[in-house]
Amino acid sequence: MNITNTAQYGHWKAETIATLLVSFIMLLVGLSVLYSSVQDLLFQKSTTPDIHALFVGLFSGIVMFIIYLRNKKRAALINSEALGAIAKDSRNDAWTSFSTSAAIIGANFHMPWLDGAAALIIGLLILKTAYNIFSASAFSLSDGFDDDLLDEYTAAVQKIDGVELVHNIQGRSYGANIFVDIIIWVDPQMTVRRSHHITEKIESLLRRKYGVFDTDVHVEPWDIDYEPQLPNELNSH
Repeated sequence: MNITNTAQYGHWKAETIATLLVSFIMLLVGLSVLYSSVQDLLFQKSTTPDIHALFVGLFSGIVMFIIYLRNKKRAALINSEALGAIAKDSRNDAWTSFSTSAAIIGANFHMPWLDGAAALIIGLLILKTAYNIFSASAFSLSDGFDDDLLDEYTAAVQKIDGVELVHNIQGRSYGANIFVDIIIWVDPQMTVRRSHHITEKIESLLRRKYGVFDTDVHVEPWDIDYEPQLPNELNSH
């Protein structure tokens, strides 16, 4: 079994905490934009910006959206929550730039309400982004894990020769690193050497196929009296 320095666990959580802080900042920005948009809708301003500013807003929005796409791709590649949050922040900046362009169009074509309406939509989008980031960060900090991934791990492990049953499996994430704790049942007459060989196969499989950083495998003798709980529709057959 792999031996990991547990002192690093808290340090690996720092990225998730930073991502959580980003969500709070986005929340404040979203509320500020929302407040400004309501003010603009109630008290429409009569100022008319230079039409050339429209092109500056469009250009800025396009640049920030390209940055968002690049950061999003990189975040997925290295499985970074913080970089993913930064990517979404860049997307918010792109939305804001496009909203500014819409406001300039509205001012020049005698539609001052367009500024407040666009800002209202952008504010709501920023708040939604902040909520999504907060939910994901809080889920990770509370050691939540994707059940679908656990099901995939279980199905893969149970195909390994010598594994009678995956009795229990749990997963958690520390930054970009995935840790899995798994209990397997094997033949009670199996030698220690053979059972150890099976645990190495499990660790290698999960690391190679799913990118699991560390797997802790606990081996127990097969309980012949144990009957796994099946869905009702299967029990009826």
